[in-house]
Amino acid sequence: MCASFTQDEPTELLGVSRWKDHLPVHPCPCFERPYGSRVREIQEELDCTIKALQVFNDYTHEYEHIFVNLITVLCELVQGTPNANEHAELRWVSKSQLNKLNWAPADLPAVHELMK
Repeated sequence: MCASFTQDEPTELLGVSRWKDHLPVHPCPCFERPYGSRVREIQEELDCTIKALQVFNDYTHEYEHIFVNLITVLCELVQGTPNANEHAELRWVSKSQLNKLNWAPADLPAVHELMK
């Protein structure tokens, strides 16, 4: 599951990087609703507050030994500035530049949809 959110313009998205560029990804415990997990995990990992707006994309990707279900939620940054506390890098990227990053395979359907 992942969350992407806008800064000042709806054409900018936050990309974070540990090893490959990816949207902020957070596991959703079975007792927690997807929106709540996004808000909590972004607060913990990026040290800022977001408001979840809507589910944008729901995709299940099959890796060699695991299935990963990614639910992309569009969010609004409401307080603070994202910090790379647990990531190698983060940066605001325009929609037109998304295809220039090295995305994880599971993120590609959401990235392609975001570029439309």
